[in-house]
Amino acid sequence: MTEVKKEASGHPVLSGKADIEKEPILASLILFSGKIGKYNVEKLIPTGIALELLELAVEEHYAFDEEKKKAAKEKAKSIKKDEDFTANLSLITGDFYYSRAIMLVAGLKDVFVIRVLAESIASIAEAITYPVATREGKSKEVVAGYVEWIKKIVSLYDAACYLGGYLSGAPENKINTLREFGKNLGGVLYASQYLNKEEIDSNIKEGVSLYFIGEVKKSLEEIAKLGFEIEAIPGIS
Repeated sequence: MTEVKKEASGHPVLSGKADIEKEPILASLILFSGKIGKYNVEKLIPTGIALELLELAVEEHYAFDEEKKKAAKEKAKSIKKDEDFTANLSLITGDFYYSRAIMLVAGLKDVFVIRVLAESIASIAEAITYPVATREGKSKEVVAGYVEWIKKIVSLYDAACYLGGYLSGAPENKINTLREFGKNLGGVLYASQYLNKEEIDSNIKEGVSLYFIGEVKKSLEEIAKLGFEIEAIPGIS
């Protein structure tokens, strides 16, 4: 996480961001997935840092955390738009993280890596723009709607496993197994951290959580067949 903090606070305006405290699950996932092929640490590490920066950028831009949303609104009220640029600090911060992430992976000179990351961000933006269409109707249908929406929100988890396998030259079938785990792990984490704060029926929340938990278990069974030690998998212990 030291390198992520270093990159995240690389602009004088953002020096205060050096106190970032988060588990680097995305970086851990790409390093873990890289073990399935030829472990190329020179490519895996900068891409892992880029993934963490992109997640920070998403958090800044869309403020999933309710406490952060409230703090940002209160701060905005106390600052006149023409008085201080910090009124837009969240946007500035997010844009800076995006740029640092792209600069890191650009050094790999691999267009495919940039494309996967760009598609992940586009998927998240689409989900934010078009939230779950309905919160009414049959529970199964609503749960299915939330599941598909969350899969887009956690696209970076999919990307971490995808790129870990790709950069290590792993075969497609093994990469797909890791990607399924990444998406479902992201779903479990999102459901527990954010969905529970949403004002929706508790049965819907439980249904979504149980879906992803069940899929993670299935994914772990498939990963075990690849020879991985389950205890070493990020986000499980």
